[in-house]
Amino acid sequence: MRPCIKNFLDDRCGEKGVKMDEKSFSALDYHKSTGHDRFHMAGYSLDWARQPDVVKRYPEAERMSLIPVKHLNTSSLWDLCDSDMEIKSSAVPDLESLSAILAVGSGITFQRRHGEELYTFRSAASAGALYPVDLYVDACRVEGLDPGLYHDHIGDFTLERLKKKDTVSLPSDLSPWAVIYVTGVFVRSSWKYRGRAYRYILNDTGHVIANIVLAARSLGFSVRLDYDFDDGPVNNFLGLDQGREACLARICLFTEGAIDSGTEVSPVLWGMSLSMQDGDYGRGGDGAVPLEVSMIHETSSLAGAESRNNVRKGSDNLTCAVKGWQTLTDKNKPLFAMPFGESLVQRRSRRNFKIRALEQDLFLTFMDLVMKGFDLMEKTSRVHGALKLGLLVRDVDGFGDGHYVADINTHSIGCIDSGDKTGVMASACLDQRWLANASIHFVMTGDVERVERELGPRAYRYMMMNAGILGQIIYLAATSLGLGCCGIGAFYDNEASMVLGGDDECLLYMVAAGHVKGSL
Repeated sequence: MRPCIKNFLDDRCGEKGVKMDEKSFSALDYHKSTGHDRFHMAGYSLDWARQPDVVKRYPEAERMSLIPVKHLNTSSLWDLCDSDMEIKSSAVPDLESLSAILAVGSGITFQRRHGEELYTFRSAASAGALYPVDLYVDACRVEGLDPGLYHDHIGDFTLERLKKKDTVSLPSDLSPWAVIYVTGVFVRSSWKYRGRAYRYILNDTGHVIANIVLAARSLGFSVRLDYDFDDGPVNNFLGLDQGREACLARICLFTEGAIDSGTEVSPVLWGMSLSMQDGDYGRGGDGAVPLEVSMIHETSSLAGAESRNNVRKGSDNLTCAVKGWQTLTDKNKPLFAMPFGESLVQRRSRRNFKIRALEQDLFLTFMDLVMKGFDLMEKTSRVHGALKLGLLVRDVDGFGDGHYVADINTHSIGCIDSGDKTGVMASACLDQRWLANASIHFVMTGDVERVERELGPRAYRYMMMNAGILGQIIYLAATSLGLGCCGIGAFYDNEASMVLGGDDECLLYMVAAGHVKGSL
């Protein structure tokens, strides 16, 4: 057990030495116990020979090839992120559509060889390129694919069939034509990030969710994102080793206009066979999962829960003192912006920022899309008020340097404190000095204790996955506008909080953006 968590548990247990119930391990307890501290960073080395594989396999499963994406989607990212815009398409719920959604969700976009090692880049950002997210598909009514449960073998672009449907009766047309289960493989991230890994796994899950939602919308399908479900039966249905892997989100795909938000997805009732083989996690897959990760996951698990159909709304999170608001004038979509498909392929974490002013029109266009993305994230997840979006601005034409907070309802940003804070934030982010050259630090924060009290035990998952959704949209927006972008999950937590005002808001995730050297 790590010293920080052991000391924390000792303090909570008191002198009587009573074993603490894992259920009493709150989200704030986890966030604090896994915080980085400049003066208490214990050194450790990575066992590179045991670095976990990033692809899970089912060696004995029957494989079905997915259909290669014939052309990049030309939809505008602005349209896809506009939650009020009706998107129409002639796409049908077939294997080709499913293939495109999976490829966009977490597919391989580029490969590069260094010596004997082959490095792959995926459509979704991932902390440390460890890719802890796996996808499973319940094919309900997919033309060209037999009904059943499948695992997405990302490395081979195939589906591995795990279960068959043994009934002739199929769900109605109002039910989803496919359900994508998004899981987190704990050991892939904890190998490097130890107890803090659960933060990154949730962020990475959000990255993938954003891609799937945007891909489905681009094809004309409706989506329902479920964060709440009965963990045990769902994980058992997927055949997961729940100590190493667990379902974190479920995405139901509906044909255009046919979404039925009141129907609980229950594959077992459709006659799904329950027998299946075990998966092979590959090298390092049997590594130990840190205690902190196990405890926070157990704390945030639900039993007997159905899909949440109602909006979960926290209290107003714009309670900070604002010196003045600036309305962000709506701009027309720029002619030079890449379409969604191209920005997805071109997306990389780029940190070679250069000191150059960000043009006002470019900033306003960027912010217009980010605001749309924030709104889409809240409406799709049906979680409102859990996150606050702030900006640390440096050298942006027409805007003074300072710390701002965004209000999506009024499409404006309010100045909390003036002065360039990107340098001190770079110091708080493990002294990564290149961050000081970025024009914008998007900071996603939340009052973890309050949100958990208001929204229940699942609150930490809501916050961190939604931060990942917004982070991926920021990545795509920056790429589409020719800007560099890089997500940051590692920082000295208390120092970062002090930079942002030192109140009850915890920094959950940060994304830096600005002009970079060279071309994208």
